[in-house]
Amino acid sequence: MSTTTTAPVERPPRFLACPKCEKRRKMKILRPADDTGLEWTNCLTCNSILCFEIDAEETPIDPRVVGDFGGPAPEEVRTYAPEEKYEVGEFIYHQTWRDVGRVIRRKDLAGGRTAIDVAFLNCGLKILIVEAGPPAR
Repeated sequence: MSTTTTAPVERPPRFLACPKCEKRRKMKILRPADDTGLEWTNCLTCNSILCFEIDAEETPIDPRVVGDFGGPAPEEVRTYAPEEKYEVGEFIYHQTWRDVGRVIRRKDLAGGRTAIDVAFLNCGLKILIVEAGPPAR
């Protein structure tokens, strides 16, 4: 009895504008665009990790970069804490998952709570509770 295994699909690279190189560069697709409309890529020249917004036709918009994570993390990346407030478009770092993501939506929940939808590079789309008080004891 033989078993067949399928190799992971190798995505062809894209040529996009890298803000760090300040030129169009070859980008490896780390996470293709999904329902969040975000595509995570890696510049093969400077090794920056970039997040692009993708339109319905799967082509970059302008291409407009919405984040750059090459080298040290930029100052605008905050570590996620449930008691803090986050705005749409803000980048956060989740310590437990060791992953960076972009806030794509805010929702008001019952009981006066708020949730955010975050598109993470490795974990994908996650819903996180925010503006929550300290845990009850």
